[in-house]
Amino acid sequence: MVPKQRIQATKNALKEADNWTTLTNEIEDALDNGDLALISQKLNGIQGSLKILSHVPDFEDRVILVEGLKNRLEALASPQLVSAFNSNNSERSKFFVKIFSDMERSQQLLKYYRKCVRARALKVG
Repeated sequence: MVPKQRIQATKNALKEADNWTTLTNEIEDALDNGDLALISQKLNGIQGSLKILSHVPDFEDRVILVEGLKNRLEALASPQLVSAFNSNNSERSKFFVKIFSDMERSQQLLKYYRKCVRARALKVG
């Protein structure tokens, strides 16, 4: 790697490390406020930073932190997701599909959907 490229890479890494700190603080505030859209947006940013920071010594700790944040978002979102599915609210359901897709939790979303459909079928039958 040429010195100029090395300097640029270091500069980018430092910028992302700073971005990581800012995003983690902002996501904690958003979690306290329960703003699902903002939490999702910040979580997307932090996932992007995580990909760039894959070479840092505490990478595994960061992965664990991101998974914990995803778990917290899912816990906040899941009652509203189930409500949206059960009420056939397509706009609200799309909102949650995007959130779960962005979190890379499409399989979990599918499980919620199947449970809602199964519960409605049992109720009718």
